[in-house]
Amino acid sequence: MPIRKSIAVGCSALAVALCLVLGVASYHAYRATVLERYQAYETDLLTLVKSYIDVDDLARCLETGQKSEKYHELQRRMDQVKDSCDISFLYVVKPLNTSDHDNMQNVIAAMSADEWENLPEVQVTLGGLTGDSYSSEAARKYCDAMAAHKSFAFFVDATEWGVDYTGVTPLTDSSGKDVGLLCVDIDVTDMQREVAGYMIAIVLLIVVVSLGFTALFMRWANGTIAAPIKLLEERVAEFAYAQKEADGKSLSPIIDPEIHTRNEVESLSKAVVRMSEDTVEYVRRIVDAEERARLMGELAHRDALTKVRNRSSYDAHMQELESEIAHGTAAFALVVADLDNLKGINDHWGHERGNEYIIASCKVICDVYSHSPVFRIGGDEFVVLLRGKDYEQRDTLLDEVTSAFRRSREDDSAKPWMRLSASVGMAVFDPAANQRVEDVFVRADKTMYENKAKAKHTARATEDDGREDDK
Repeated sequence: MPIRKSIAVGCSALAVALCLVLGVASYHAYRATVLERYQAYETDLLTLVKSYIDVDDLARCLETGQKSEKYHELQRRMDQVKDSCDISFLYVVKPLNTSDHDNMQNVIAAMSADEWENLPEVQVTLGGLTGDSYSSEAARKYCDAMAAHKSFAFFVDATEWGVDYTGVTPLTDSSGKDVGLLCVDIDVTDMQREVAGYMIAIVLLIVVVSLGFTALFMRWANGTIAAPIKLLEERVAEFAYAQKEADGKSLSPIIDPEIHTRNEVESLSKAVVRMSEDTVEYVRRIVDAEERARLMGELAHRDALTKVRNRSSYDAHMQELESEIAHGTAAFALVVADLDNLKGINDHWGHERGNEYIIASCKVICDVYSHSPVFRIGGDEFVVLLRGKDYEQRDTLLDEVTSAFRRSREDDSAKPWMRLSASVGMAVFDPAANQRVEDVFVRADKTMYENKAKAKHTARATEDDGREDDK
């Protein structure tokens, strides 16, 4: 076969290979990266909603067909999640079989405020069957997820309305019986289109570059072209193979084949390497941009010095508590801790030592209240919100944190700025006496200042006794 024809055929084959290999590799890498983010998002949502569910109570509701108070509260919380998060559906179902009809049993499903207002009839019936809403193929995925008993399972489900990415987690009662699946659906139709468009752009870029260099190859054909092209093709194949399962941050460009033919083959080699670098950089920018956005959102609610939650986060949590108080579901306590002698440390040893004092004191509080959010609401003031297990053990934990500060304060071997001391006060929400969260905070703050005053009085009395002994 003539060399020009051989090069033409070879270049055409290479262009097709580049389009397919790089296009498919980029498609799968980018799609995997996006789905991984969706998976992390759905995992967080499922974990949050699962914490609201009393599975035993839900099982009784399903068995009796009667909705309990906890069921209505769960409905409200799930509705709030759906209104505040970018999801399509949030629901609990019980897989029954893999037939084409009545293969699932409804338990509960979140509804947005708009649906409650305009489409109240779409509310699911507790214990109702789903008819032909789920195909046998879809039902099989839910049944498999139930049978696998994994913490979380994810799958893509194409429906007549679009493509959903579904995350599920099994619900098991205290006796170990499967009650159903907590599920969340996110519409990924637009994501699929975006990924497809990205792949098309990459393919078109490869086609344009390949066609341009093919014309040059045809004009300057010689016997030194075949081997360099083969080497380049091998590197492209290695790139495609290495990137199939890589995420956006671990993508790496084609390894430079180091072709130095001083002709168009060398130019093609460099162009392909640059193109792979641009492709990798493009994907990395997308991933980095989303990561930065996530970190910025998190940092906005974190104290720069101690890394615990800041005043902004405290205000947001207090708004949630106000809503719970309004609905009669609030059960919490607030612990207020005010660091002692911070000004003295700053004046005598400088603000750097004062910062060390704040950080170490914060660690004491966080170690004791390891299951509760800690907020730094002022320079030397911290608040702990107690709910759940820490709320039940609030008195024990209060003794622990008080004792921890006392031991540190009395440790003569420690440096002066590491003899930690804090006055602590706690108040429990009383629905009969408190109308707002601020009422609880004021009581806790008052108790804290009373304890601070007692501590100062005790310290002065001890000093007076010491002087009397000296006499």
